Amino acid sequence: FPGHKTLPQLFEAQVAKTPDAVAVVFNDKQLTYDELNKRSNQLANHIRSTYLVAKRDALMPDALIPLCLERSIDLVVAIIATLKAGAAYVPISPDCPQERMQYIMDDIGAVLLVTQTSLLKKVGILAPKMMNVLVDDDGCYRECSDNLPKHSKASDLAYVIYTSGTTGQPKGVMI
Repeated sequence: FPGHKTLPQLFEAQVAKTPDAVAVVFNDKQLTYDELNKRSNQLANHIRSTYLVAKRDALMPDALIPLCLERSIDLVVAIIATLKAGAAYVPISPDCPQERMQYIMDDIGAVLLVTQTSLLKKVGILAPKMMNVLVDDDGCYRECSDNLPKHSKASDLAYVIYTSGTTGQPKGVMI
């Protein structure tokens, strides 16, 4: 296994090998590797530009981006896009209690949230001033679809997952 390569680099190598092969299927929707790559690149560019506006600083490796999405192709696109943007993702289940969502977003110092329009009522209450990146909004996919320059190293964070919190507050485990 090439330990010096990032997950986006490994994914892009697969895209180059099999661009027309089906990469992801959910219900009656599917994307090829090429389509998934282009969509992820567009969303990654949008995440980077939104982060710059929200934080007033460029997105750097190990920045944490919360993803609160229903299971869907959009979730896969968002995970790959976050990694391509050079950040680490923090999955937040839309079914978890609002107190847990709020704790996680406060704990990571979130400045933006990647989510879906259908979840805005629930997550908007938690972070009314936080910027939202809506993966089901076509506006997220107007950016360049070319592969992004490398923004991170293989040793940077990929994601942070929070424990169940049975011993008190949930703890983030960095991967």
